[in-house]
Amino acid sequence: IANKTEKPVRVLGNIPYNITSPLLFHLIDFRTSVRDVFFMMQKDVADRIVAEPGNKSYGILSVLMQTYAKVAYEFTVSRNVFRPRPNVASGVISMRWHDQWSRQIPDFDLYRVVVRTAFGKRRKTLRNALDYLPFSAFDADALSFDTSRRAEELTIRQFIRLTSEIAEKYPEYMNELVNSDI
Repeated sequence: IANKTEKPVRVLGNIPYNITSPLLFHLIDFRTSVRDVFFMMQKDVADRIVAEPGNKSYGILSVLMQTYAKVAYEFTVSRNVFRPRPNVASGVISMRWHDQWSRQIPDFDLYRVVVRTAFGKRRKTLRNALDYLPFSAFDADALSFDTSRRAEELTIRQFIRLTSEIAEKYPEYMNELVNSDI
C-alpha cells in the first residue's frame, strides 16, 4: 500500500489463513494510508484479534492490532454457505485506526520485540520469557515492573509501560535490537 498522496483507502477482503498475520502487520505499517479494514477470515484468528487479557486467545495478534486499531468482531459466517464447504467457520472483523496508544510507545520496533518475546514463551513468567530478548546482558529483575506475571495477563497499557521501562533502562541495546532477527 503506497498511497501517501491520496486520501486513505478502505481495505476489504476474504483473506486466507496463511497470509492473515503478515497482511495485518503490513497494514499496521501503512495505517496512515488506510481508513479502515473489513476482513473475513478464519473464525479462530478473528477471535484472537479481538481477545481481551486473561483470555486464552489473547496473544501477539491481539495486542499489536488493538494497540493501533479499534477492532470489533462483526459476525460469524457459517461454513455451510461456501461451496466447497471449508472445515472451519469464518468471522468478519472491522478495524479503525486510532492513536490512543501509539503516541506513548517509545519505539515501535522495541514494542513489537517485547510483545513477541513475552508471548513467544507463553507458559513462562515475564521474568523468564524476557530472558529471550535479543540483548546481550538484559536483567528482568532490574526492572520495577512486576515480571512474575504471564504475558496473557497484561493490558496494552502495561505492555507499553514495560517497553518504556526497558527503553529507559537499556538504551544501549537499541543497536542490538535493530540488528536482531525478531
